[in-house]
Amino acid sequence: MCESPGSDTVEDEHPGTYQIVGCTLHRVDELLSTREMAWVLDRSPESVRRMIRDGEIEGLRISGGFRVPKAEALRLARERIEKEAGRKLSDRELEELIDEVIETNQKLV
Repeated sequence: MCESPGSDTVEDEHPGTYQIVGCTLHRVDELLSTREMAWVLDRSPESVRRMIRDGEIEGLRISGGFRVPKAEALRLARERIEKEAGRKLSDRELEELIDEVIETNQKLV
């Protein structure tokens, strides 16, 4: 059973749109769609869904499909960049890179 956060809600301190999945409250802008995650990993959205179902990456099942927490996207992007390019990036650099990849691909759709 989930515990109540108390009288002060997260939304009061951090305004935005939230999605409750299980007992966890997630900011919607902190979740990536399978399409966005596919762009980050250079895979297909179906491959990302399979990876979530197989437990290879953390994902959340919601009414509209799956979502991937941004922290998981950062972890996977870091692994990919370190393996393929041999570079280490800060969380901020990775987040900016992920945002840039998503923005670029959205323009192409």
